Amino acid sequence: MANFYHYLEWRGDIAFEIDPLNEVDALIFTWLVYADMKEIVPNTPDPNGISIEETCRAFFETHEHHGHLNLLDSLNPPLTATVLLDRLSTCRRFKDIKMTYMIDRIDYENPTQFAAVTFFLPDDALFIAYRGTDRTFVGWKEDCYISCQEEIPSQADALQYLETIAAAFPNKKLIIGGHSKGGNLAAYAAIMSSPKVKERIEICYNHDGPGFPKSVLESDGYREIKPRIKKFVPQGSIVGLLFDNDRDFEIIRSDQFSFLQHNGPCWEVLGRSLVRGEEIVKSTLVFDESLTSWLDSLDNAQRRKFIDTLFSIFEKNNLKTFDDVGNNKLKTLLGIVHAARELDPQMSGMLVKALFGLFKARNAMSAQPKVAQD
Repeated sequence: MANFYHYLEWRGDIAFEIDPLNEVDALIFTWLVYADMKEIVPNTPDPNGISIEETCRAFFETHEHHGHLNLLDSLNPPLTATVLLDRLSTCRRFKDIKMTYMIDRIDYENPTQFAAVTFFLPDDALFIAYRGTDRTFVGWKEDCYISCQEEIPSQADALQYLETIAAAFPNKKLIIGGHSKGGNLAAYAAIMSSPKVKERIEICYNHDGPGFPKSVLESDGYREIKPRIKKFVPQGSIVGLLFDNDRDFEIIRSDQFSFLQHNGPCWEVLGRSLVRGEEIVKSTLVFDESLTSWLDSLDNAQRRKFIDTLFSIFEKNNLKTFDDVGNNKLKTLLGIVHAARELDPQMSGMLVKALFGLFKARNAMSAQPKVAQD
């Protein structure tokens, strides 16, 4: 199966001036933002920026090179993004592309995980890439708040970031995108942007990001920007279906299974396009419909109580990442028992199912997936 690493071999010598941005390029940009470049890329809208080649050189002065990743590391977005950074730095199509305005922050007190960077494209356009959720629970907790808040903190940050870039570079066209939560942030920023900024947005790429509440889908901003939102969802992924009441997306193929299909480097590529799939896997739809139906039966206060209770299990036991859960199963199980006592029977049952889902995801990450490399 071919992925975006193979794409770099096939078309990496073709400059953007000859062959403009396509959907595989967009996936590459939205994956590169997972790399920890905050100490290198300017943290203000600097018109000079820094090239991918220069960034790579500076990055590996203090970081280890990763050639062929092992099985588990191939599922770690920050690590795969550093491999991608290394490949792009020697690729004619990408190495001279400059980046600017890197924001990368996390707030444990007011659950927020936000990162973004802007790329200068040769055709007088900017590509704004928003990072998806990392392996920390604070990021996932904020994601879950999408179900019970009109706006989560990172969505507000995403909108402010877009408006700031648009003001700093008033004559440039805008293309935005993101993977996972980053896809949701890109779409949200486009929907809520000011009329003048919205006019400049050519396309918004949402790579398997969760959806929005009906209040957003019924807004004038959504109706106006909807034709320019291009959302991709793998056949067996769950994330892109969460809270998606619109079901307006294109199905694509991955060489992985279940939860692992969410991983961008595993998406199938042919030429300049992502390979389309036929339909969403039935078991994925059943899970999504079950969760959606249950959430619809709760008001926002009940949803927030459930989310806070779920993540308090990890916080009280000082578990901050998915890896911590796998390494501290006894602590987590005891936390489940204690937390379940504070909930009514139905919510207690859903709590156990949610935790089982997290264990299942963690075990899937520890399985024997194919390594998404060339």
